[in-house]
Amino acid sequence: MNNTVAIAEGNNPTETLNNGLNLLGGLSKFISKEDAVLILIDLHCPFTCPSSINQETLDCLLNNIKIIGVSKIQILPGVMWGIDQKKALKSLGLEDLIQNYGATSITYEELYKFSAPVIEEVTKIICLSQIRTDPLWKLTCSSFMLWNIKSPKKRWNDILNYNAIFGEERVQHVFEFLERKIPTLYINDSYYLLTGNGPIAWNTTKCVKTNNIIISNNIMAVDWITYEHFGLDPALNLFLRKASELNLIDRNSINLISQMQMDNPLIKFSEIEPTNINIEGLTVYTGDLNSSERYALLQFLFMIKNLFLKDASNFGNWAILAGTNPPDPEINCDIIVFGDSAIKSTKKYKFRNISGKIFELINLMGFEFGVGETLEGDELEKAILIQQRKTRQKVEKTRKKYSGLIDTLNNIVQTSDEAAKSDKEATKVKLQMKMELKINKYQYQIEKMRTNIIAKHKKQSIQNKILDVAFNERVLEIPGNPPLGWDPLISLSHFWKNKQISTLNLFIQISREFYAFPKYNKRKIKANISDSKKKLKKREKEKNKPLKSKNQMELKTINNELKRNLNRLDLNYKKNVKRIKKKYIEGDVNG
Repeated sequence: MNNTVAIAEGNNPTETLNNGLNLLGGLSKFISKEDAVLILIDLHCPFTCPSSINQETLDCLLNNIKIIGVSKIQILPGVMWGIDQKKALKSLGLEDLIQNYGATSITYEELYKFSAPVIEEVTKIICLSQIRTDPLWKLTCSSFMLWNIKSPKKRWNDILNYNAIFGEERVQHVFEFLERKIPTLYINDSYYLLTGNGPIAWNTTKCVKTNNIIISNNIMAVDWITYEHFGLDPALNLFLRKASELNLIDRNSINLISQMQMDNPLIKFSEIEPTNINIEGLTVYTGDLNSSERYALLQFLFMIKNLFLKDASNFGNWAILAGTNPPDPEINCDIIVFGDSAIKSTKKYKFRNISGKIFELINLMGFEFGVGETLEGDELEKAILIQQRKTRQKVEKTRKKYSGLIDTLNNIVQTSDEAAKSDKEATKVKLQMKMELKINKYQYQIEKMRTNIIAKHKKQSIQNKILDVAFNERVLEIPGNPPLGWDPLISLSHFWKNKQISTLNLFIQISREFYAFPKYNKRKIKANISDSKKKLKKREKEKNKPLKSKNQMELKTINNELKRNLNRLDLNYKKNVKRIKKKYIEGDVNG
């Protein structure tokens, strides 16, 4: 295998592919009419170029193969999990194109027959890869394509078993395949290139026309040059990095043939940080994410950003939790727990339960407290002062009011009339008595308020030890590590059935033609919720049983103490009333 790579350009995909083949000496240099040819095509999802294969490029390749005289041509599309290959080919018009050249399409099941594997009958393989941006590999290319020759079920089983080494698993499979069957030709088609967060996140993607197709019979050389051509470090490709570590590729040994100016096309790559994908109302909480979980979460977010673009405003606040031990979200919102790691590590998180005792909290001067909250130390003193504030203000107003009246009497012009002097002094005594009686009343209220607040928080502290929670039905679990394909969309459509999700429902309806959505078993879901509620009640009962008798004794002690304190305050209040009245009624003004 030599290391010659051709970069071709043209006015259309047909002209470009033919130019590239001619630069390498023609397609007949690689295959003969006696060969059984298998063409691997990129059909990642049932949407046409540049999400999947360019039909014009495939048509040109088949025409070249037919001219050579090859009679046995088979096509294997590499698709995502859950896609019906035959229906996807038909919906894109590719099945008719294939049949026009006397070729046949095969499925993974046909490829991996136990009795006589089709792959062993193939003499030549051509990889036709549609280049697009990707969050894990930056660019999809031939090495990405070879991973798709593995059965989707086997691929996802490997991911489930080795989810922490998702990228490494892909690379290992490529090397294993190359040991068994080395493809004859690799075509990285970037004439049209989907940039951004594709291939189905249409609102965050853009199709760029580069007019280029890169071709070689060496997978490492073709992918290396493809990455360089788009201004990327080839080491970003996990396969190329491994090949370089094993000394299987040397950049200096690559013979690059090109009839074009070698300027790197400027393209927008996929977002690789989940929290940077903004959807109205959504907050993403991530714990420790391994490579497969990050990849699945990014694809999920790209997808729902597109499907919820117009409807997200109807959801209010909602959250997605992913990875191991994500942070606790706001409890009062819809919560999606994404993936097995998140589900397992949040089983005991508070957001899964809601308080069975719901009380409205009181907000005074920006400070919130209420029946369901316990305060101690400075926070408790702050709450008491806030509650007492209005009554303390009444004390000051009373002092100011009656002091002003007394000052007014003192400033009245002096008179020699003894009767007038006597009336003035009597009025002053009455005003002073009223002032002290009112102040005594307000001080009594202030102390009583303090006693009640302290007792309330002591009792709440005891009551909080009694578990009183309910199952939070605003939590949706999406299992799978990572969740597969478009499966979660069914769960979302039922979870938000009472909200406006027209775009999501339309997408599911259209996609059913070629995607095998899982059945949504309402009875099973209800049974799971019922089981969770029973377990919660059982846990609540088990925890409360040893606490109830002890808590009841503590509450009784607090109530008795409160009663004694209130009685003492009442008694002191009455004594002060009598003292004040006696002081002024008997005329002992100076007493």
